[in-house]
Parts: sequence; C-alpha cells; structure tokens
Amino acid sequence: MKQLLLLVVVAMFGCSAGSTNSGGWSAYEDTNLDTVYKYLYRTNAYQLDGHTIRWPDKPIKIYVENNEWKEGVTRWPVSFKFVDSSPPVGVTVQYGNTIGVCGSAEWNFNDTGELQSCKIMISTMHDVMHCYSEQFTVTHEIGHCLGHFEHSDNGSIMDRSSASVRIEPLQRFLDVLYGSPPGTDINGLL
Repeated sequence: MKQLLLLVVVAMFGCSAGSTNSGGWSAYEDTNLDTVYKYLYRTNAYQLDGHTIRWPDKPIKIYVENNEWKEGVTRWPVSFKFVDSSPPVGVTVQYGNTIGVCGSAEWNFNDTGELQSCKIMISTMHDVMHCYSEQFTVTHEIGHCLGHFEHSDNGSIMDRSSASVRIEPLQRFLDVLYGSPPGTDINGLL
C-alpha cells in the first residue's frame, strides 16, 4: 500500500521533476522563522525565483464533483467557497483518467505569484488501485493547490508515503505563506 502511494505521489504533476525532500522539519513545532522561510522556499517560492505563490483572495472558490470530497477540502485551515461549477479562478476537483496514480494536481500561477487555477483529478480506478480513501487523496492534492508544491517528511498529509491526515505540522508554513501578499520576495530571509 505504501509503495502504491509513493508511486502516486511521485507521478503527480509538479512533483516528479526535480522534487526535493524537505527533511524531518515540522512547521508546527518550529518557532525559528529562518527555518520556516527555508522550508517555504523549498516547497513553494523556488518556482518563482524566491517569490511566494498563493491564492490572492479568500475564500478560495472550489468545485467538487463528489460532495463526499468536501470533508477532504475542509480539513485545511483555509477558507473555501463551494460553487456549483468549475470556477475560472479557483480549484476544480473531479474524476478523471490519471493513468496509474490515485490523484494529481495541476496548477497555474502568474508572474506576480498569484495562483490562478488548480485542477485536481481523482482516478476513476481509485478503489481498484487500492489507494487510500478518496478524501485522503483530495486533502493531499488540495495541499498542492494551496501552494505546498513539494512533499514533506514531517508526519503531515504532504508526506510522500504516509497515511497521515495531519495538517498541524504545516500550520506555520500556511501562516507565513498566507500572512504576506502573493509574490513576496523571501530571498533576503533565507
């Protein structure tokens, strides 16, 4: 089961090319902002030359094809607004052919660090592939859509091969990322 999840995570968009292991750091327990900013760089800002990437406005609009997935979305301590159709700016979660992976996320952002869209696909073969629950997969993929573009090794939902649904280890990451405007230059803080 853990090997299958590892395969799923490695094959996800934005994760397989040059992904880095963040080590055993926990943003929940660490009060050293230097460490928090280094983690933020490794999991987010590296994609925009040291500038942060996040949603410009909250609540974040989100469409889910399956209402049971709402629980997987609302595990995150971020404000979402559920809408009836796929929003032009926001997140869409739907079933799709993910070819060998439980789920995937594809995100787009502009040059000012504003996330524009994120599309999550949950495999139509999810149960056959013996994946963890669909809600677990949704929660993990939402983490990528929120700006945690890499994987962690801190006992959180963003770990490569963990069955953990813990969000708490990422709280400081989210506080720092969403406590500043999109495109914040963190290079001088590393």
